[in-house]
Amino acid sequence: MNFLLMILIIITLLPLYNKNRTVMILGLILALNCASNLVPFELGISEGFSLKNLFYLCLLYFGLLKRNNYDYVKYSYSIELLWLIFTIFTVISILFNINRFNLIPVEIIIKTIFEPLFVVAIIGYVKINNNDITSALDGIFYSISLMTLLSIIYYFFEIHVPATDISKNSFRMQGIFGDPNFTGAYLSSILPVGLLNYYNKSSKKYINLILVIILSVGIILTGSRGGIITLTLSWLFTSMIYLNYEKYNIKLIIITLLITLLITTVLYFSISENFYNKIIMRFTSHTNKIDDYTSGRLSTYILGIQSIKNDFFIGKGHLGFVGWHNKIHGYPMGIHNYFLDIFSNYGFIAFLSLLLVYIKSLIYGWKIKKYEPKIFLILISLFVVIQNLPYCNPIFFAVISVFSYQYYNGLQEENNSESIKK
Repeated sequence: MNFLLMILIIITLLPLYNKNRTVMILGLILALNCASNLVPFELGISEGFSLKNLFYLCLLYFGLLKRNNYDYVKYSYSIELLWLIFTIFTVISILFNINRFNLIPVEIIIKTIFEPLFVVAIIGYVKINNNDITSALDGIFYSISLMTLLSIIYYFFEIHVPATDISKNSFRMQGIFGDPNFTGAYLSSILPVGLLNYYNKSSKKYINLILVIILSVGIILTGSRGGIITLTLSWLFTSMIYLNYEKYNIKLIIITLLITLLITTVLYFSISENFYNKIIMRFTSHTNKIDDYTSGRLSTYILGIQSIKNDFFIGKGHLGFVGWHNKIHGYPMGIHNYFLDIFSNYGFIAFLSLLLVYIKSLIYGWKIKKYEPKIFLILISLFVVIQNLPYCNPIFFAVISVFSYQYYNGLQEENNSESIKK
C-alpha cells in the first residue's frame, strides 16, 4: 500500500517538468513540502528537508554556476535588494529577542528566512523565457491539483497521513500544506491559473476545469474561512479579467458556475451535515476563545497594532506576537494578517521592505496582465491570503515576485526588438 502511495506522489510531480532546468527545480522545491504531507506517517518523512536541500544544490548549479550560459536580466536588483533588507532586519530582530519568549532555535528560523533570499538571489539575474514562466505556472497548478486530489481521497478513505491528520482538529482536512488555513488559502491563490486556461479554451480545457473543481472541493474540506473567501474572490477577479478581453464569452463563465454548483450540491449530500454546520459556525460565531471555532479578526488586528508600539523598529522576534499574546492573555494567538505579523515580529524596516516587494511585483503584474494575467491574479489572491493569515509561504511569494519582473523584462526586450526592426 505504501509503495503504491509513493508512486502516486511521484506522479503528482511529473507536471513540473520544464525544459528550463532552473524553473523546473523552483517548481520542485515549491512542491516538495506539499508532497511530504502525503507520505504515510510510518515511513518517517515529515518535512522532506534532505530532498529539498538536494534540489537547492541543483538550483545553485543551474542558476548560479551555469550563469555564463544565460543572459542577464536588467532591473531585477531592486527586488533582490528588498529581499536582502528583509532578511537582514529579520535576523537582527531574532537575535535581539532570542531569549525573550523561549522560542524555536535560531538556526532553524534563520534557515527558513534565508530560503526566499536564496531563491531570488540565484535566479534573479538569470533570464527566463516568458513561455517557460507560463509553463511553470501551469505545471505548479497541475501538480498542486493532483496532490489535492490525493489528499481528498485520503480524507474520505481515512488514510492517515499529515494531510489528513485530524488529531489537531475534529473535522477539517489539514491538506497538502499540513494546515487547513494555509492549504485553503494557497489553493485559492493558484486557482486562477486553471480557470484562465479553461476560459481561454486551451488544449487541456476540460482537464483544467476538473482540476479547478478539485481545488474548490479541497478548499471547502479545509473549512478555512480565508480560503473560502479567497476562492470566491479568485473566481470573481478571474472572470472579470477574462470578460475584459473576451466580452462575448460570458456563456463560458455561466456554464462553469452551473457545473460548480452541481458539484457543490453533490458534495453537500456526500459530507455529513455536521461538517457544514461547523463551517457555518466558523463564519457566524464571534467569540475570542482559542478553543472555539473562530476568533475575532478585528480584535487581533487591534492587539497587533498595540503590540507594535514598544518594539517599532526591532520587533518582538520570531513568533514574538504569539508569545506576547500568550504572556498577556494566557493563550497563544497570531494576528491573522501577514504584513501586520511581520511588523510586530520583525519591526518596521522588515515590514516596509516586504511590502515594497509586493507592491513592485503587483505593478509588474499589472503591466503584463494583458499578456499573462495569471501572475497578476495570483498576486491579488495572495493579498487576500495575507489579510487572513498570520503566515505566508515565503518561497511561493519569492518565486511569484521573480516571475513578475522576469516576464515584464521579457516583454520590454520584445518591444525593443520590434522597434529596432522597424
